[in-house]
Amino acid sequence: MAGISVSDAQTGHLANLVTESTGCGGSRAPWLIHARQGQRIQLTLYDFSLGRRRYTTSQVTSSTASLVTCNAYATVREPFDGRNVTIFGGKSRESLAYTSVSHVVEVAILTGEDGCDTPYFLIKYEGKKETILNS
Repeated sequence: MAGISVSDAQTGHLANLVTESTGCGGSRAPWLIHARQGQRIQLTLYDFSLGRRRYTTSQVTSSTASLVTCNAYATVREPFDGRNVTIFGGKSRESLAYTSVSHVVEVAILTGEDGCDTPYFLIKYEGKKETILNS
């Protein structure tokens, strides 16, 4: 597991092509992102494969002749409370993908092992101060 530390307003990017070529940040060795205690981590998806449909070669059904698209790009897990979320692409070029509940998340980039074509995307991570709303 590769560790990344961020503090307020610091940002960085996780590129799926780096995971494809090195294996770092994949499901076997996910990125572990730490912010300061009391901060949250915001993940933003930059999807460069928009308009380029991704299909599995083995999921064409003879009865319906339909193709199944592969839009799952990454999984996010919060170690302290066990939350698991999947980040999906294919909707817009830039989108808020996830904001953590705690100050630590694991991000696993899903690679082309699923039989789908490799998409092109980045996930931006950013430390955010926790905002407390007064009622």
